Formats: sequence, structure tokens, C-alpha cells
Amino acid sequence: VYLAGETDSPLSGRRHGFLGKKDAFVARLGEGGWAHLLGGAEDEKLTGLAVAPNGDLIASGYTLSPDLPLAGAPKGDGDAVLFKLTQDGKLLAHTGFGGSGQDTAWGLAIDADGQIYISGITDSKNLPTPRKAYQRSLLGGSDVFLAKFDAALKLQWATYFGGSGRDQAGFDGRSLAIRDNGEIAFAGLTDSSDLPVSADAPQPRFAGGDLDGFVAVLSADASQARFVSYFGSEGRDLREGLAIQGEDVYTTGVRFLAQQVDAVLAVF
Repeated sequence: VYLAGETDSPLSGRRHGFLGKKDAFVARLGEGGWAHLLGGAEDEKLTGLAVAPNGDLIASGYTLSPDLPLAGAPKGDGDAVLFKLTQDGKLLAHTGFGGSGQDTAWGLAIDADGQIYISGITDSKNLPTPRKAYQRSLLGGSDVFLAKFDAALKLQWATYFGGSGRDQAGFDGRSLAIRDNGEIAFAGLTDSSDLPVSADAPQPRFAGGDLDGFVAVLSADASQARFVSYFGSEGRDLREGLAIQGEDVYTTGVRFLAQQVDAVLAVF
């Protein structure tokens, strides 16, 4: 069993960087177990953990530390981070991703070729998006970002996704999945009334209230939208989990409406 998260405890095991207010950790339970702390002077948190096809561990999250010793250290209020470790806890590679604002990673997926994808939340206006990116600039107070890295954690592309309001990736670490053809499916939450919905969207308009969920699918190179739809009501709706089976996209979330809280499963 492998775990990743955040701690303010002096866990025994390897350390990388400086023990700060809260550090990220990756740990293995059972025989031969270990714990690896990763952090700087401020807070770090890991929100996603996955096993690559070659057995390496990939952890994603964010850092608020200006002194975290990694390539592409935070340029603004905080950056998304990726760490690669062996199954016995040796740190192999690490990198940051972000712009001049705050960038946090929440969704993580790895395809059959070992390519790494993260989704997150950004208010940076200068993410490194290529010319063919689906959305090259920040449109609202916050947007979703998607980024792809190769197995060596080298950035391949990045794109914004959102409207004129607040757009956020789902928070549970499994809000992102890759189809066999390379298309990228992701879920999140929004109060934007102008998301670029597709013609086949079952809910083409924002339903009002605090937040609506959304589900989207981009092309394999993140240059085009294949599907975008709202999913919500006049209450507060969160889309946070996502999985793919065949052509279907399954999402989970929570709906707060009329003093009632429901878990909601939807299939697109």
C-alpha cells in the first residue's frame, strides 16, 4: 500500500529539502515500508498518486515554498509539483509547473506509454501554453489547467480551460482519465455561464446557484474540445471523480440543494 498527502509530523524516513510548516509525504506500508518527506519552508501537499507502467511512483500536488529545491521552483504564489520515486522510496526526478500566480494540481493520470497528465487550478496569466493549445490565456478569476509530461517529467504541452468566472478541477485526485485513443477526459466545478459547451451537451447552460459541475473531453494533443457539458442545478454541485469504461465517462460528485446533500453518479 502506498500513501501520499501532507503532514506536520516529523515522520521517520528519508527527507528531501527542509521540513517546513506542512510537508508532502509519500509512504509505503507493510514489510520494507518507508516514508519520504518532500518540502520547503512553507506548505506542500500531494493530492494525486499513481503507479507508472514501469513500476515507478508518480505523485502530484503543489508547493507554496520559495525554497523547494526542484527544477522550475515557484514563480508566483505557489506551483504545481510532480515527483517520481522508485518503489523503495528513492527520489528519481521532480519538477514544478506554474506561472506568476498560484497553481495547484489536483487530478493525475498516466497512460499506457507512461506519459503523465495533471489537471489543476490556476490564476496565473502566463502559463507556458503552445500555439496550438485549446485555450492559451486565462479567461476568468481562475481557470482549470491541463498539462502533459513525458516519463522524465519534461513538459510536453499545457492549456487553460474555463470561462469568465471561476473554474476549478475536481479535488479528489481522480478527476482526470485518458481514453485509449489519447483523448483527455476531466471533471470539475464552475460558476462561469459561458463555458464552450459542445453541440451534444446534455446540459448546455449554467443552472445557477453557487456552482455547477462540468465534464469535458479534449483531443489527445489538447488542441480541440470533443465534448463539454454542464452538470448541475440551482444549488451547489461538485463534479470530482471520473473514470472511463469504453466510450462512456462516469463521474461522481456531491449536490447541496434545499438543505439536503446527495451523492450523484452520472454517465456521459
